[in-house]
Amino acid sequence: MPTKHIRYDNLKPAVNRICTGRSRIESERWVSFRAHYGFDAFYCIPGEDGAHEKGGAEHEGGRFRRTHLVPVPEVATLEELNAKIAEIDAVEDERILAGRLTTVGFNFYTEADQLAPLPLEEFECGITMTPKVDRSSRITVRQCHYSVPARFIGQNVRVLLRGNELLVFERREVVARHPRLTRRGDFRDGLDDYLEILLAKPGAMAGSTAWSPPGRTARSPRSTKRSGPPPGPPTAARPGRGS
Repeated sequence: MPTKHIRYDNLKPAVNRICTGRSRIESERWVSFRAHYGFDAFYCIPGEDGAHEKGGAEHEGGRFRRTHLVPVPEVATLEELNAKIAEIDAVEDERILAGRLTTVGFNFYTEADQLAPLPLEEFECGITMTPKVDRSSRITVRQCHYSVPARFIGQNVRVLLRGNELLVFERREVVARHPRLTRRGDFRDGLDDYLEILLAKPGAMAGSTAWSPPGRTARSPRSTKRSGPPPGPPTAARPGRGS
């Protein structure tokens, strides 16, 4: 971590109100985050005057986007996107800036000794919620739907929503874990969450989305309206007893 400060462009999750000069009213969550990692925030002046305080960060961000993220990558999950960006970062470490003789990765390595070590424990950035489980054994979080074990139907469960995943708890035990969905109306069902229903009704889940391959996220709920097995081929009517 930097030992002095990190420059910010008045990001909304951190700044509740911009006051005169560089004074800011920060969010309580952001103050806890800074205290955990031990750094101060340097807020740039809004407008044109602050554009000269960012050290070329906006220009570098635009170059990175145009070089590596155009066209926009098509990924199924945030984990896949993060993996792609990690590969891009590895390539960027071998880049040599104009007028320099060493690579970006080498320059960072030589400056690493000037940084403070990270704390042993990570700061929990997730948001805690308590949604109610509907009769389909799903919860709705940020307009997306996730399955939970069927025994929680009708109850409120504690959920931890992180940037890349969603955790469902029963007291301190994690009872369901899903990759975070990002498109409104998306849903993710896990077969294990419905096994308790199958004990009482073995044929209850035939044709439902819970039978989809693991890791697959359905995109359109219209394909799940039909319940029960698909209709078989037509058969001749059975003759009555008096035939």
